[in-house]
Amino acid sequence: MACPSQTYAGIELDGISWTNWSERFTGPVASYFEPDSLADLVNVVQRASAQGHQLHVTGSRWSFENIAWSPDWMVSLARLTRRLTNVTDSALNSQWAAQQASGADRLFHIEAGAMIADLNDALAAVELAMPTLGGNVGQTVAGALSTSTHGGDPARPPLADAVMAMHLVTVDGRELWVERASQPITDDVALALVLPCPDTQIVRDDDLFNALLVGFGRFGVIYSYVLRVRPAFRLAEWTTTIPRTVLTAALRDGIAGGTFLAPLLTMLPAPPAALGALDLVNPVGLEVVFDTNNLAQCWVKRRWGTSDSTDLNVAGSENLLCQIGAAGVLAAGLSVLGAFVAAPVYGVAVSVKMAELQASLDANPAMTPGEMLARVLAAFWELGLGWAIPKLSGVEFGQQYQASATDGKRGPAPVILAASRADSQQMCFRADSIEPVFDAHATGYIDFLDTALDAAVNRQQAGYISMRWSAASRATLSMHNVPSAHAVAIEITSLRGLPGNPDWFTLLEAAAVSKDGRPHWGQINTLDVATVVALYGSAVQAWRTTLGTVVGSSPTFGNAYTAQRGLEPLPGAKPSVAGIRAGDLVGAAVVPAIGLLLGQHPAPPGHRPGRPKIAVERQQ
Repeated sequence: MACPSQTYAGIELDGISWTNWSERFTGPVASYFEPDSLADLVNVVQRASAQGHQLHVTGSRWSFENIAWSPDWMVSLARLTRRLTNVTDSALNSQWAAQQASGADRLFHIEAGAMIADLNDALAAVELAMPTLGGNVGQTVAGALSTSTHGGDPARPPLADAVMAMHLVTVDGRELWVERASQPITDDVALALVLPCPDTQIVRDDDLFNALLVGFGRFGVIYSYVLRVRPAFRLAEWTTTIPRTVLTAALRDGIAGGTFLAPLLTMLPAPPAALGALDLVNPVGLEVVFDTNNLAQCWVKRRWGTSDSTDLNVAGSENLLCQIGAAGVLAAGLSVLGAFVAAPVYGVAVSVKMAELQASLDANPAMTPGEMLARVLAAFWELGLGWAIPKLSGVEFGQQYQASATDGKRGPAPVILAASRADSQQMCFRADSIEPVFDAHATGYIDFLDTALDAAVNRQQAGYISMRWSAASRATLSMHNVPSAHAVAIEITSLRGLPGNPDWFTLLEAAAVSKDGRPHWGQINTLDVATVVALYGSAVQAWRTTLGTVVGSSPTFGNAYTAQRGLEPLPGAKPSVAGIRAGDLVGAAVVPAIGLLLGQHPAPPGHRPGRPKIAVERQQ
């Protein structure tokens, strides 16, 4: 049975329109929900199942595709952002209870609707931190984990691999508490006593756990995660530039010689001694970035641990486009174009185009700076002035890395690893982006990089190419679940609205797939069933089989995204996952406990003297 709230207290809206952050996708939604509690969430899922609705969970609308959208029912966890302590305070097994007191790793329990920025703040408040982070903090915890968001530390896997337990609400409102059998973190009876619903099934199964980690919302709605985190730490960062040819030669040498990144790392100069970076030969972060309009050189950013407690060059500032607005972008564009008005070849055409740009802003004063910048860049190309764009872009890229490339940067790990909350949530511009992930010990990714760099020349696009390495993932359908110990992600972006973007991203996806690159689930991809199987092999069948053990053949949590890519249960699947019912464990513990209080029985195994409660009232 389910344990829903009897009176739904959250938000319920009918007939809305849903748009993702990139504005690549917009669609109608029949009913939209924001539950206020776990019990409310169970209420929504139970109603969807009983009434035959499809229900899909959405986070911060970060995905570039329709992975979170359902035209029927959608549920957001925007009101479920709290830190939870019932499990980590009272239900851990002896190993993790000891670890929680003084270990190098700790456990932290949080509701899945929290943004990564919220998670970082909550961790910092108790002097803890995530071991790695992606580049932005605007995603929800569930959204980041369910699509295999990753950092740039070659020794650490994606964020999903920090998960140690999940609380899932699935078909009919059934609740599952899922851990790995190989790495349990809780004691059965103690966990049963703090789980709000007695019908929650406690399941310890590695196959289910690994499939659910990157589950696309198809298993149901994950209400909360227990994460493996670490004590707060500090990082130092420094950036240098090297020629493209030097980079690719060093990467190929590392693969040929079986030395991975050593040829690249050993050739790079040491950072300034005053930066205070530790263990220079083993950076804990590595990123290579190209400006797609200036491809002869690249920026190489490294990060190291540091014991220096003084912050350096980490003071946040608003994004330049946000600062100057659409009018400022137009003014800058007109200033450059104005220099060509008197030129015999360009004069009249430039004057006409300048007037058109001004008229477009006058007609739409609410235009974003990004939209205006796309119009200005398109004007350069139309006028035959595309050769000027690399000059302008090169200046912007140099300014972006100025602090990191001189004295360097130093500060708390979350500040160094990711953009600020404001930058992550900015609405000043949009981008199109694709990010294929490759086995880092095979040459396919370097071949793809060469293809992308060569193809970028003279295209009407403007953005960056970023490479980040990470350890492989255990999640069944993570892009990073590669045969070797390391994966590498190559992210390519371009300002949204540029005329060359559609063909550019079509070319990139085809080139990546041809080299066994797996497009990031949350970024641009047009994958179909055959391509997913070709890229993931037997892992697809294993994931679909496991999915069926949870949802059977129920379509409740399916949507157009999962159907197109074959991320559906096998035909005829029947729910079979079985765990220990929390209420049965509580019942088994209550009778001996009462006898113990009456002095009639010895203490049962695992009994905790002085425990104040034997049941937990469900949050309403």
